[in-house]
Amino acid sequence: MKRDWNNIKKQLLDTNYNKSVLLGNGFTIACGNNNILNSEKIIDNVHKYFRNRATTKKIASIEAYIYEVEKQFIKQIYNILPIDKIKKLPNLENIIEFLNFFDKFYTLNYDHVLYCLLMILHDRGKEIDDGFRKQKNEQLIWNNNVEQQCVYYLHGAFHFVSNSDNRIRKIKSSVGTKLFAQIKKEWNKGEKSHIIIASDYKTKELKMTSEEYSLYLKKCYSAFKNAQDILVTMGVSFSSSDMHIVKAIKSNHNLKKVYIGYYKNKELQNFKKIFNGIDKIEYYNTENIFHSNNQ
Repeated sequence: MKRDWNNIKKQLLDTNYNKSVLLGNGFTIACGNNNILNSEKIIDNVHKYFRNRATTKKIASIEAYIYEVEKQFIKQIYNILPIDKIKKLPNLENIIEFLNFFDKFYTLNYDHVLYCLLMILHDRGKEIDDGFRKQKNEQLIWNNNVEQQCVYYLHGAFHFVSNSDNRIRKIKSSVGTKLFAQIKKEWNKGEKSHIIIASDYKTKELKMTSEEYSLYLKKCYSAFKNAQDILVTMGVSFSSSDMHIVKAIKSNHNLKKVYIGYYKNKELQNFKKIFNGIDKIEYYNTENIFHSNNQ
């Protein structure tokens, strides 16, 4: 069944149910107005970097090469849409309105966009807790026992790094220093961003294995599997590498209603095949959802 987003908004406003959102790459693209941020542009820029042998000759192993690819994707995303630009997006208020409907935030993205937007929401008075707590050494370390955690990066985030003791630390920008500059300092010290990149079904097991050994990812996935009442998805493609996400939605009996966002009709038809026969699932169109006429 197809629904209009404006009708879904009314239900979200009128109900006392728990409301969660699952975000995918399409959310980041929509925040960038579908023009300034797109996969083809990012991939082209990464290709340009790797075509220059002078910049890659120090890469001596396959593992190092893969990590360098990840770093370059992170760099390109941040260069195209830095935090300063996010704060000045012409559709910012519509994006903030959308996020403000929800109590819990699950994301398959590892970029900085959601992080920045949630900080704006926090500054406006909404309770936002990602589970990180400041230690005596001023580092922000993830605490597994924080019951108030409501933000979950299901595939990690590029502003997270793993300490030598396997604790997850969040990088934040210091006064006068941009976030990506801080992250590059950590990279130069040998730290690695805590992210998982998977592109097809062959990497599915990599994701699941990673969720087993990482306490953070395991808790995030467990929280998502037990999300309650209403779930809205935005910009999630439900590709073959995300079948564990599909399985979690299908098997979650706590969910009373799931609204799945689609961009084009071809995507809708694919989603209907994936979630065939599940009555609690309805669909809504996300095209132009953050334009001013949807506010």
